[in-house]
Amino acid sequence: MVMILVQGATVTAHSPQGNSISYDFEDQELSVTFNHVVSDVNTHYIYQVVVEINSVEVLTRDYTSQNSTTEFSAVYSLVAVEGDYIEVTAKCVISGQYTQVLDLSPNTPGNGTPMFTLPFITVVVGALLVVAVVVVVVLRRR
Repeated sequence: MVMILVQGATVTAHSPQGNSISYDFEDQELSVTFNHVVSDVNTHYIYQVVVEINSVEVLTRDYTSQNSTTEFSAVYSLVAVEGDYIEVTAKCVISGQYTQVLDLSPNTPGNGTPMFTLPFITVVVGALLVVAVVVVVVLRRR
């Protein structure tokens, strides 16, 4: 299992950011890591993680601190099968939340690593809307 770690600069309040999500079929464990840089893990932290499999909530964990000043990570025991779609949402006690997605379909690139995160999809859809508006404006000027 490969974990990619990214560190950023300390800021006062921000949403968690995605980093790593993986599922181990043999051990039936979901491993998640969210980038969440904080100055005090006891006052600014991920307070809740919600896991859904195929849009059904299967796990909710509440926390009162974060494991480090740069990230939140945890391992959860749960049963998933090939073809399942897992969403993991981390919620910050101060501001925002972030959802990571893991598609366990056999055709997923990287054998179960995330294909797209929700912010990526939002950016792509936004870019397509901008292109559509530009095309409409150009066609109206003709």
